[in-house]
Amino acid sequence: MFSFEALKADHGDALLVHYGPEDAPRMLIVDGGPPGVFGHALLPRLEQIASFKGERPISARLAMVSHIDDDHITGINDLLSHLEQDSDPVVDIEGLWHNSFDDSIRTAELSMLADLGGVSNSVAASLSLDHFIHDIAAGVAAGKELRNLGERLGLVINAGAEFVAPTGRRFVSEGDRINLGHACTMRVLNPSRDRLLGLQRKWDGVANRLRDLSVAERRRVLARIVDDSLANISSIVVHLKRQGKTMLLTGDARGDHVMDGLSRAGLAPSGKTHVDILKVPHHGSDRNVSTDFFRKVTADHYVFSGDRRGTGSNPDRATIQMVTEVRGRDPYTMHFTTFDSTVEGWLEEDQRNNSRRYEYVFPDPAEHGIWIDLQEELWF
Repeated sequence: MFSFEALKADHGDALLVHYGPEDAPRMLIVDGGPPGVFGHALLPRLEQIASFKGERPISARLAMVSHIDDDHITGINDLLSHLEQDSDPVVDIEGLWHNSFDDSIRTAELSMLADLGGVSNSVAASLSLDHFIHDIAAGVAAGKELRNLGERLGLVINAGAEFVAPTGRRFVSEGDRINLGHACTMRVLNPSRDRLLGLQRKWDGVANRLRDLSVAERRRVLARIVDDSLANISSIVVHLKRQGKTMLLTGDARGDHVMDGLSRAGLAPSGKTHVDILKVPHHGSDRNVSTDFFRKVTADHYVFSGDRRGTGSNPDRATIQMVTEVRGRDPYTMHFTTFDSTVEGWLEEDQRNNSRRYEYVFPDPAEHGIWIDLQEELWF
């Protein structure tokens, strides 16, 4: 079995990967979506799996958070909080992969930013914190909370990570591999260790300048640095393989950074690669990808996890057009985690005007998301 699920995670990501023998499959949980998704999608789906399999708790080999944006991390924090309080937990998680920003940098200023992330919107307004700074601060705080929850639950954190940051903590980075068992392997393509070291050098210079700034200016500079670093530095991108089938999970990473990671891993001979499943970066935002990216990374299945009704943007029409123009009349499938009549209209128009051969899938209203079977069919 090698199956992929993308849950109805509103404008975020909440993914499940199932692998192994059909009668005893293992599971990965990758991201948990924004506030609310744990309650209406992730927990109900885990409960459904437990019911179908007739076992409780079900086993998860690993939970992974790609980065600290709230539309990825919140649902995992909610899950771990639930497990901490529940006397009859639905899932037993063995390990946690997560790059908290302060795994690479630890200063009093960063702790201050995490503290600011915990305040309410009204308190933030009274402190003259703009929404941007408060949102970034909230991400840093969520990362700190996740680390603490994982430690209290006794999870093995960042097992297999080789890079040790200046803080002494292990940081998941390119080249790390984990043998998940049952012939399934996961390889990390990003973040780059060189970029991590560059971030530390950059931070050393900035930290000296912060001392001469006002408190408000310090918060603003700090937030900008954290924001610039999330997708480019800390975000985890992984390539999964089982018996010749492949998945590429990209979080919110930039397409050129994904390509760099693929090339350095030897997974893009002649500068190109093909995977069975591509989780399209950043919910299909055209800011993270280019036509060149989709020319170099092709797939049988493209997964767009997003909700235009919630964000007003993702997936972007331009991103969908990049895929359809590059692939021409090739057969493939595009999957969307939220039904949107506007997106459906774009696809119908494209197929009508260009005689395309691709298919597109929206989730069944009765299901918790979409799924793709690369080997045996998912039975639970």
